[in-house]
Amino acid sequence: MLFTWKSKLRSWGYEPIFCSVESKHGIDTLQFNLREQTSVIVGPSGVGKSSLINALRNNKQFVGVSEQDNWYYPVGSTS
Repeated sequence: MLFTWKSKLRSWGYEPIFCSVESKHGIDTLQFNLREQTSVIVGPSGVGKSSLINALRNNKQFVGVSEQDNWYYPVGSTS
């Protein structure tokens, strides 16, 4: 199934990065590809956009990320 999606997305000119917030699979790769740029995460309600953003922001395995880099409350937080 992933191979089919990867082929389809590549034919449209995209290089997909498959990732999972639950298993953390692909989070490091996605975070590396998004570094030092402004990005937009889009999708329908309930697909996990906020969870993905929070996982990226809380991922300390990425070189150069420190506690000071995470200046904001997690997405969806009221604090």
